[in-house]
Amino acid sequence: MDIYNEIVNFLNQDSIKNHADLAGIVLLGSFSANQGDVLSDIDIDFIYYNEGYVPVCLPENEWEWDMNEMLLDGYPGFDRDHWQCGAYVTAKIIFDKTNGVIKNNIDELVAPGFEYFKPNLGYALDGYYNAYYRAMKCLRRDNIFGAHIMACMSMDILNTILYQVNGFVQTYPNRLPATIHKMNTLPMPMDDLFDQMNQVAIHADGHAQVQIYLAVKEMMDRLGYNDVYESWEGKLDQEIELLK
Repeated sequence: MDIYNEIVNFLNQDSIKNHADLAGIVLLGSFSANQGDVLSDIDIDFIYYNEGYVPVCLPENEWEWDMNEMLLDGYPGFDRDHWQCGAYVTAKIIFDKTNGVIKNNIDELVAPGFEYFKPNLGYALDGYYNAYYRAMKCLRRDNIFGAHIMACMSMDILNTILYQVNGFVQTYPNRLPATIHKMNTLPMPMDDLFDQMNQVAIHADGHAQVQIYLAVKEMMDRLGYNDVYESWEGKLDQEIELLK
């Protein structure tokens, strides 16, 4: 049994989940994204119905807990500009005794929808185009250090774009494998996208950068951002010809 399942089974003990004041438990952090290991602590919210609650006393165990005690009223209590809100993108509800209130609150926080991000998404796209352009320029100048730096930057910005076009607040870049299955709008099939992004991030591969760039351009043109591409006046496609 893996650690995640051990944690879930531990928290679903009757002595915990039947606690009268407890409304639910939400797992956050690396374990919620299937990225935890034996050195990871357990980030978790214990949610109580009202003030004056009696806190849960966990049975004896060997795990290190990073536990937040929070009230259901207003949960989780962060706005979308707060750095902690991204943690809830991968949140997993261990149990919810509120008929879906906890889930609805989390969804409202992390998934405001495409229209919420639409006005500022062009800035992110321009940043991606800029990083792609400079990475390709570094490659043709044999500036391998610069190519890797700019290629990784382009992938970081693409990560932001993927969340925003799908209407989610952004979480840590390494959490994309845990969240991409929630995304309906992608520039290419998920497995192909991961393969190409790996080639770019690890090798600054020029051909992979071009494939991603063309797919992102097509996706963003469909969403109404052709003007960002046009503002580059052909410089982006010029790099494709120079790569040949």
